[in-house]
Amino acid sequence: MSKKRREDSVRHAEAVRRVPPLLFTSLALLGIAITLLILSTTFTPQPATPGESVLPQPSPPWSLFPTRVPTPTETPIPTTTPEANSSLRTMQRALLRNAFEMAETAWEEAVRVTPEDSLHRGRVMREGARLALLRGDIDTAEARAWDAVRVSANEAATWALAGVILARQGETEVAESALGIAETLDPGLAPDVFADRWRAARQSNDGDALTALAQTYSSREPENPLGFYYRAAAMLATGENDAALRHLLIQLRADPDSPAVLWYALGEAYLARRGFNEAMIVFDVAEARFTAGDHSLYLASDDPLSDLNINRGHALLGISDPEHCAQAESLLRQWNAPADTIERAQLCQTPTPTPTPWIPFQTVTYPPQ
Repeated sequence: MSKKRREDSVRHAEAVRRVPPLLFTSLALLGIAITLLILSTTFTPQPATPGESVLPQPSPPWSLFPTRVPTPTETPIPTTTPEANSSLRTMQRALLRNAFEMAETAWEEAVRVTPEDSLHRGRVMREGARLALLRGDIDTAEARAWDAVRVSANEAATWALAGVILARQGETEVAESALGIAETLDPGLAPDVFADRWRAARQSNDGDALTALAQTYSSREPENPLGFYYRAAAMLATGENDAALRHLLIQLRADPDSPAVLWYALGEAYLARRGFNEAMIVFDVAEARFTAGDHSLYLASDDPLSDLNINRGHALLGISDPEHCAQAESLLRQWNAPADTIERAQLCQTPTPTPTPWIPFQTVTYPPQ
């Protein structure tokens, strides 16, 4: 090797030795970061597509419900497309004027411009279900609600609306489950869906569900006197009539100005224990408070005056006096009570026949033919 080339090699080696160690460290860290980025992109699981259907058909039977609640995705739910938004705003403006036909036309346009596989279709179908519910077309509302569930099964608002519609349809057990799914997907909805969950459980007389809901309410509102109603109603549904009576009396003796629904429940407790005269008194108190503007009775009944007067008719029947039974028949007919209850009131008015004195056996005084 020539002397000049040896001198160049020495100078290069000295230059390399003079490179700061920090440069090598930085290059190494950059290589590691690039490697990790490639690996994370390759192996990170992708979030579930909101448009994937958990339920296989728009209006499935209960047996096809998912066996577990869908896990909510952290991906924010997108808003609808501008075209659909415009149609939905038109629908809302039409509803403010009670122009239902115009609202329906606007909603149909929103459906037309929103593709079947769009992430926005769930909200569009949900709005259509609300529209049908406002129009009183419960069957259409249910069909649209299931369509919304099919394309957006991870949205709590969709399940909550489905639960409300199913409760209106009288499908109380399915409604309870749908509302429970809504609350699980979004615990913040719990106060909003509580009334509908209670109504569905009450209509199906589901003692276990009523008990669970009463406990939930008491834990959230420990100082609210309505907790006494919820707990007592659950006790009555499970046959704990004496406990319900004692529970209500604790609150009503301490505060006679408690909500009317507590007096109504007390009347039901007296009826269950055959305290018919006491039931008459407390039903009168409940009705007076309801007439004065205390609408808490809607917690216990969808038609408070009707149910209150039918219960009053049962109390009159329990007294078993012909005069009271005649009053009961008139009251029960006025409030369209079940036919078998009216029949009981009619039979109650007929005096019990007096036993006929014993008549001696008449012997035959002539030979048989």
